[in-house]
Amino acid sequence: MKFPMTLDMSPYCTASALAGKWGSEYEAVGVAVHPDEIANSGHFYFFQKLPEGDWLKRNDHMTDDIREVMVGMLQEAMCGLVYSRIPPARLIILFLGA
Repeated sequence: MKFPMTLDMSPYCTASALAGKWGSEYEAVGVAVHPDEIANSGHFYFFQKLPEGDWLKRNDHMTDDIREVMVGMLQEAMCGLVYSRIPPARLIILFLGA
């Protein structure tokens, strides 16, 4: 499943929110993955974007550096996405159904 690395939330904002000092653009900063076919059991791991822009894959006690393009092309079953407003202020967390 592909997902956008950035989101423009302006179509869902009120006029007063758009006129404020905060923007309506968000960037992906985290992806939770459940690679198993059975949703109520199995293993989860997480991709995390660092403030410097690098991505990490966190899997139990192991941490690996990965490229952003690899995150954007995930084929595993994602179960959650985390977006942060640009400039960073608030998070949006999306949970995806199976």
